[in-house]
Amino acid sequence: MRRKLVIFAIGLAVTASLVGCRPSLAEIHQTETAAPTRTPRFTPGPRTPTPIPPTDVPIPPEQRGEILFRGQGACLSCHTVDGSENPNGPSAVGMVERIQAREPDADIRELLRHAIVDTNAFILEPYRGDLMPTNFGEIFTDEQLNDIITYILSIQ
Repeated sequence: MRRKLVIFAIGLAVTASLVGCRPSLAEIHQTETAAPTRTPRFTPGPRTPTPIPPTDVPIPPEQRGEILFRGQGACLSCHTVDGSENPNGPSAVGMVERIQAREPDADIRELLRHAIVDTNAFILEPYRGDLMPTNFGEIFTDEQLNDIITYILSIQ
């Protein structure tokens, strides 16, 4: 009997010590609902919005052409604007000189329009004609084509 009493007393002491170490239900609930704390790797600075020109301020045609050349037309995928060569297409810089050397009496604006709209009709050597999209005459308006041509002429 005494042995049972000693075992019971030891079990009671161990249980009492464990109960003191165990968090309360309120503490458990608090840790489950608290947001995890993380240290960010960097603190982003304030965002500066990109200025958008007011709609009442006209954008010059060469800037509109550059936007189309770099964006919707995706011309930079084959043509450069820094004079370096690309294996897929001639640089836009110097293109006018090469066209005029080939067709000295032609209207350069009309030749550029023709080269953009009917891509296989006017190909500068040594480039292939089957790389350039053939639907630019459908996706660009006349004004947009004029803007692209004005941009090309402005970077010569």
